[in-house]
Amino acid sequence: MRSVIALITGSCFFVACYAYTPIPPASAPVSGAVRLTLLPSAYSQTFSRIGSQVAAVEGEVRAIDDSSVTMSVTDVARATEDDEQFHGETVTIPRQSIAAFDRRHVNIPRSLAVTSMIVGGAIWIAASLGHGAVNQVRQKGSSGTQ
Repeated sequence: MRSVIALITGSCFFVACYAYTPIPPASAPVSGAVRLTLLPSAYSQTFSRIGSQVAAVEGEVRAIDDSSVTMSVTDVARATEDDEQFHGETVTIPRQSIAAFDRRHVNIPRSLAVTSMIVGGAIWIAASLGHGAVNQVRQKGSSGTQ
């Protein structure tokens, strides 16, 4: 039972809750996970491997300068279609097409709350299945009727 709880608790730390925090474009990171929200005027532009109608991109910054941001893209939000996942395709986006920068970070309170709920749920399920319950010992012999 303890090993199951330890396994669940340990695995919860591999799946953290992430949040995005807006940052000023002037302090955009030179590396790390970010989300770039594009201007509506950029929807008609084609960005090499990810195509057009791009509303936002998520991924890792590879390079940044005064005129563009190069990143390995993992997710694309489209203006007219469903979101699409990518596997690190490198894309360069001009700065004049970017409306906002957001930096991804671990939301510790939310991660701890989710972990607590998962572990609590696992303990409740284990207890309801009878694991860890004290079994009553029945007396052998007479059944109480004579």
